[in-house]
Amino acid sequence: MPRKKQGALQQRQRVQREGGVAVTSQQVEVSEFTAGPLPHPELYGGYEQVLPGSADRIMGMAEEEGRQRRLRKMILTAAVAVAVVAGVTLGGILLYRGEDLAAGLPVLGVAVVAVAFKDLLR
Repeated sequence: MPRKKQGALQQRQRVQREGGVAVTSQQVEVSEFTAGPLPHPELYGGYEQVLPGSADRIMGMAEEEGRQRRLRKMILTAAVAVAVVAGVTLGGILLYRGEDLAAGLPVLGVAVVAVAFKDLLR
């Protein structure tokens, strides 16, 4: 999973009058969010300090997760391709035999499969 980094900066400004003098105070709040298989780099070093060798294990887990994700995507892509070819072939055979209405069903099934798995194939 690619690392996503999001930050938020919120500022609040307040003006008060004290004895005829305007006093301005400002509060700044910064937040950060990261997502992905690896911890934030500042935390990553902390893992290694607490348990030597853990940083390498975390990196290995992230690499294995990436390999598994790519394998699942490859298998799913092949399954969808087989379903598409089978649906179009079956539709063609039925159309050749004169089954006009029945020929549309496999093609419709192919469309449903393509729509159902389009998000998984990204």
